[in-house]
Amino acid sequence: MRRRINEAGTAFAYERSFQSEGVRLLEAVASLDGRRRPVAVFGRDVVEHVRCVDLVRRSFDLCPYAESSTQHVLTDSYIVEQLGRLVQFNCCSEPAVALVHKAVQPAVTFYLRLSAEAAIERMRGRTKGDALLLTDDPIAETRAVIAGIEQALNRAFAPVVELDALLSVEALCDGVWQHMGKRLAPDEVVTGA
Repeated sequence: MRRRINEAGTAFAYERSFQSEGVRLLEAVASLDGRRRPVAVFGRDVVEHVRCVDLVRRSFDLCPYAESSTQHVLTDSYIVEQLGRLVQFNCCSEPAVALVHKAVQPAVTFYLRLSAEAAIERMRGRTKGDALLLTDDPIAETRAVIAGIEQALNRAFAPVVELDALLSVEALCDGVWQHMGKRLAPDEVVTGA
């Protein structure tokens, strides 16, 4: 998608992913006591709230792009993903949701619908793999992630456009491109779920 916008010649597109530096710090501290995850040391609520704070802080890095009429920002699903995690891990308190809603909100979110089984097959095909593949029941864990995301889509401020992730990459790009042409001003933020 980013390439398409750039090749069209009327705007520039940038891709930005969100990683929580706070969670990286919690991981480092947790590992001081052997091979332990931050959730085991600090608890799920602390880890998810640290992610929320980082999400809000990092989202403001998107503001300079909004000042230009020729720039689109494509990000990972920072809002929907975090809301989904709050739902999935039963940390969805009013203050946590309010915190996420303080983040710079996208103009539109594209949700690529995919079954848990198809998602697992795609993960297995990646070089890097995915932590979900290491769980006792990857299908059940993936279903929980999908359920959390789908509930989170109802809490998101931005309109949601659902696309079938089984379509070809070209067909998906066409669907996104068509919708962007209809709805988005050039200075808006776009996320994918």
